[in-house]
Amino acid sequence: MSFKVEGKTSLVVEKSVLEKVAKKHGWTVEEKTTIRSHDIATGRVFDYVLRNPKTDDSRCYDVGVSYAKDGKTAEFIYDRWGDSVENQLGENCGMFKQDCAVAAIHENDYENAHLSYEEYFDKFCTRMDDGSLVYNGYDEEPWEEETTNG
Repeated sequence: MSFKVEGKTSLVVEKSVLEKVAKKHGWTVEEKTTIRSHDIATGRVFDYVLRNPKTDDSRCYDVGVSYAKDGKTAEFIYDRWGDSVENQLGENCGMFKQDCAVAAIHENDYENAHLSYEEYFDKFCTRMDDGSLVYNGYDEEPWEEETTNG
């Protein structure tokens, strides 16, 4: 008996951003191919595939990326079984999507265009213990936690 455990999420993202962020996570991007999965999207050819670098487990699955007709909105489809994707890219690929947002900002930040994506990320971002991302690229003041008296 098999139970499908499909992950599905979407994001407006350019291919150049996909490639930068995949590289940061140690993944590669392939065009017009299929994903490795147990029983999700078997045989489906995706516009792009985020290829999982892990090979030490039979459940090292990939992420298929299909673009909508607008050419910008990408749907991410992957097999959640065994957590090989979400352990690396976050729940619903959330960490990957956060990093894509920073990469998109970097591509449009002309004042900091001299920085590589990795340098930009290290300068302006902090990954919290819970996996969330704090971006502080708009001013020089550090983030402060709000406290309530009560």
